[in-house]
Amino acid sequence: MVVLDGATVAELGTKSVLDEVTCRYTDLSEADLLSADFSGTDLSDADLSGALLSHADFSRADLSDADLSEADLTSADFSGALLSADFSGALLPSANFSGTDLASTDFSGALLPNADLSGAYLSHADLSGAELSEADLSEAHLFDTDLSEAELSETDFSEAHLFDTDLSAADVSYVDFSGASLSETNLLETHLFSADLSEADVSDTDLSGANLSETDLSGIYLSDATARKTNFRSANFGNPDTDHRPTNLENAVFRNADLRGADFTDARLDQIDLTDARIDAQTTFDAETIYEREEDVTSDVRDDGDDAVPPSVWVHRRLERLHEENALSSVARQFHIRKQRARRRHHRRKGEWLGWASLTLLGATMGYGEKPQRVLGTAGAVVGLWTLLYPLGNWIVPNPGTPEAAQRGLDDGTSAAAAAVQYPAYPSSLAELPAYYDAVFGTLADSLYFSTVTFTTLGFGDFSPVGFGRVLATVESALGVTLFAVLVFVLGRRAMR
Repeated sequence: MVVLDGATVAELGTKSVLDEVTCRYTDLSEADLLSADFSGTDLSDADLSGALLSHADFSRADLSDADLSEADLTSADFSGALLSADFSGALLPSANFSGTDLASTDFSGALLPNADLSGAYLSHADLSGAELSEADLSEAHLFDTDLSEAELSETDFSEAHLFDTDLSAADVSYVDFSGASLSETNLLETHLFSADLSEADVSDTDLSGANLSETDLSGIYLSDATARKTNFRSANFGNPDTDHRPTNLENAVFRNADLRGADFTDARLDQIDLTDARIDAQTTFDAETIYEREEDVTSDVRDDGDDAVPPSVWVHRRLERLHEENALSSVARQFHIRKQRARRRHHRRKGEWLGWASLTLLGATMGYGEKPQRVLGTAGAVVGLWTLLYPLGNWIVPNPGTPEAAQRGLDDGTSAAAAAVQYPAYPSSLAELPAYYDAVFGTLADSLYFSTVTFTTLGFGDFSPVGFGRVLATVESALGVTLFAVLVFVLGRRAMR
């Protein structure tokens, strides 16, 4: 075996010389190999620990089982090399591993800032505690890779495959995960501040305890993910343009998550678990869910035909409860109204006209139990309408012995029909118009008085309904009792919120 322990071998740094050398089992520990050319060289089982190898060329070299621990590999080129070597604690800033097979390689504690690992195969590799800030891992394959406690700030993982990767306690602030696959990845207590996760697939991933504040999550696929006690403050789940697919949070678990200031515009939220989640007035949700706006968007977590409670209704109901739990009662009322409107649209699409009509009536008369002014407006409309109806058929007459009866001459022999509250005949001359208007005003005043006391069921006994007027009075009394009960219910509901 050739022993070059501590030797200077820069003179061997030409490709023509090294091509003829077999360096298997060679001991090059702590050697000075600055800018050496090992391209295509067989270095399997070689000891390069602690060696100075900055700017060295290892392209297409065989480094299987080689020991490169604590070596200085600054700007070294490993493109196309065969690697299952030990790089633990090695210095690898700006090293080139693009497209290299690094399966099961040990990079634990290595320094790899600005390294090029794009398209590299890192399955089962150990990168725990490694320094990878600003490194390029775009389109890399990291199946079951250990990145726990790694420094990954500003690293590029765009379009990378990180299936079942361990990122627990790693610093991934400002990292680009756009379009990456993070399915079943462990992100426990990971720091993801201002990271870009747009259009990433994070399904079945555990984000519990992670920090994703101010992170771009637009278009992310988080279906079935778990995010207990996760910090999503000011995170963007929205879809401001059509370039991104809608963010999918269906069936995700956001228990005890901090969602204050987060934007959920256009997000798919069917069956999401928001138990004990925290929101504030700056947390943004759609006034109309994506399931309502786009008929081709359906829930992925439901069986076909399972629409007893359609996704739009379910989402509005869950958001109503969420806002109630966070003392945002005015917004909770809005989501209750939106929920009922979504139910009404669902009935209409299904051709369930009775349900549609009842919800339409409830919305018009009481704002689905949230608007007392609607109840008062409906009461005023009933009183006003009946005021106009009563004089049409001479359906209310003064009771004998009352001042109204004496005023109308009923006690002096005038017939009940003549004394009834009725509209006067239109005058034949303009000179009679003032008297006509006075008579109309008097008729409406008496009719309004009778309509009001009938609606409120006070009934002072000044007038009595006759003929069809009894039917009108009965209906008005029933409406009065009902609307007063509704008013008490609506006021009580608002007080309870």
